[in-house]
Amino acid sequence: MMGSNLRHHNFIRPIAWLLCLLLCVAVLPVTAHALEGTTGDLTWRFSGGTLTISGQGAMPDYSDDIMPPWYDVAENIAKIRVGEGVTELGSLAFYGCANARGVALPSTLTRIGDRAFKGCSTLSYLAFPAGLTTIGEAAFEDCISLDNIRLPAGLTTIGHYAFYRCTSLSSITVPASVTNMGMVVFAYCDNLKSATILCPISTVPDWTFYHCTTLQSLTLPPQTSSVGSRAFQDCASLTQLYYAGPDASADTLVQKIRETSGTASAVTVVEDAHPQTVTVITGSSVNPGSTTGTVSTSTTSNTDNASITRQQDTAVSYTKDGESITLGELEELTQGDDPVSGISGQANINTTIVATVDNSDGWTELAETVSDSRPGTGNTGKVDVEVHISGSTVSGDDLSKLSGTNTTVEIITGGGETWRVDTGKLNDNDVSGKTYDLGYTVERTEDGATTIESDRVYRVDFDGDVDIASKVAININADNGGKYATLYEKRGKEYTIKETVLVDNAGDAWFSAGSISGTAEYYVGVNVKGVDTTNATVPHTMYQQYGVDDDATLWDAQGNRYEVGQRESRWGISGKRFALYVGIALGAVILVVAFVMITMNIIRRSREQNLLRQAPVEESEEEMRLRVMQEMLHEKENGVKHESGKPKQ
Repeated sequence: MMGSNLRHHNFIRPIAWLLCLLLCVAVLPVTAHALEGTTGDLTWRFSGGTLTISGQGAMPDYSDDIMPPWYDVAENIAKIRVGEGVTELGSLAFYGCANARGVALPSTLTRIGDRAFKGCSTLSYLAFPAGLTTIGEAAFEDCISLDNIRLPAGLTTIGHYAFYRCTSLSSITVPASVTNMGMVVFAYCDNLKSATILCPISTVPDWTFYHCTTLQSLTLPPQTSSVGSRAFQDCASLTQLYYAGPDASADTLVQKIRETSGTASAVTVVEDAHPQTVTVITGSSVNPGSTTGTVSTSTTSNTDNASITRQQDTAVSYTKDGESITLGELEELTQGDDPVSGISGQANINTTIVATVDNSDGWTELAETVSDSRPGTGNTGKVDVEVHISGSTVSGDDLSKLSGTNTTVEIITGGGETWRVDTGKLNDNDVSGKTYDLGYTVERTEDGATTIESDRVYRVDFDGDVDIASKVAININADNGGKYATLYEKRGKEYTIKETVLVDNAGDAWFSAGSISGTAEYYVGVNVKGVDTTNATVPHTMYQQYGVDDDATLWDAQGNRYEVGQRESRWGISGKRFALYVGIALGAVILVVAFVMITMNIIRRSREQNLLRQAPVEESEEEMRLRVMQEMLHEKENGVKHESGKPKQ
């Protein structure tokens, strides 16, 4: 029995140590290097957060039973590049790539399969190639960040649910080439304000704009004569209908739209073609008892050169002889014909411009919009500009059109590379005649491949030289958020530090890019050993998290902005994130301690039971007398032998 217990104890101890070891391993970061393989006749490779599809021909369709070979790393994909020669993206191709923010599509692409980009929740933009003819069912469902897209003029098919729940989509134009438009295509696009349908459909399909609560401007072709079930239900903001069809005078189509949208008689019919520019009031807060009033407007312009959406939030306040007055008091003072002295007003206008630019003329139109949006005398506020381009190149002549505007322009390439250009520091003479390639690739290096001592190292290859005052977002995966990244330029065998920055929550390391060479080797080290992080640059994406005042920061000679004051954590993370990490660590410790205590308790109880088994059994009185007599007799015999050394005669 004792041997059995010992074997039991020897079995428990290694099991306990093994479980503890597995628990420790489970919380360690997983090392991820390049993965690659084939998908039909095409090849794929995943490295440094970028998934690259190469080859000639079509990608096969996948299903819920057979997912793409890169599906297991879908959440780690930050950028998708589809090479020239690929003609089709299969069904479920990039399903669930929730962190893919950039997608580069080739000019050879003709079809996007069903649910190909479903659930790509951080994808904000992609440029559709001119040869694209088919967008499959639910292809972009739940792409909640997608905005400012331009459907190609040759598109023929839009599948059911194609843009279902694309909640950031603000405007859309369905080209005249479309011959097959599915149902529920734009349902639950809550931010959609302007929609134009140019294709000659006779009936607006069922549920097309269901629950598009902010839709205000709608254009329908003259061939449209009926409305499908719930096509405009819950579109209570719809007020402008551009329609020159035969049913406009009879009011049949218009009445149906009014009834289903819930706007009653609020829809105004304009019997004319859709205007190039549409302005709608998206929000208004004018309270007579308040000292300020806010009005928000959205202006959308669609031309052959660019699609530009301008959102302006205007807050106005007034004073009388230096004292604040309410808007109600202002109205009373200004009702008469006589001028009132002592009244002055101030407007705070914040403008956000999002544009998709196709050519040089599009840059001209953007520059005019930016110029018109600059605050005038007596106005304060700022202008933020986001520009999407189909490829990765931009000319210096086009950039110079924005010079001197003192505006930060964020340029997003077709592949998702993001650059922030300070237009106030652009010099026409320096950029004129140049072409800038803003593309780059990121790949994680093997351990020991460089002399950089850090948690991990990435190699960055820029496609061209960049010598303008700008910042570039090098995405090194979201799991590096809150850590420090250091950019190195390799010269010969030496690695020269260029800058250390704090990685934002999306995994972007924003480095200064005023002197980037397309032929040099660059490396990014994460949490590099021995690097001083005291003055690491805080990216603009984390100002609010770290309490950085945009107007109370310091600039160095290279244009780097540094925080004034102390951070919430010396580890480069916020208090909330630090508390979360501490909580996770404490939870892991508690689990380990609890497991050890339970194991020790089992061992202790097993030992007690073993001792109980070995304890003498209680004997009766008769048994005790017999045992004592036997012991006395035994001692007597042994004693006689011991005294004489031999038995008595």
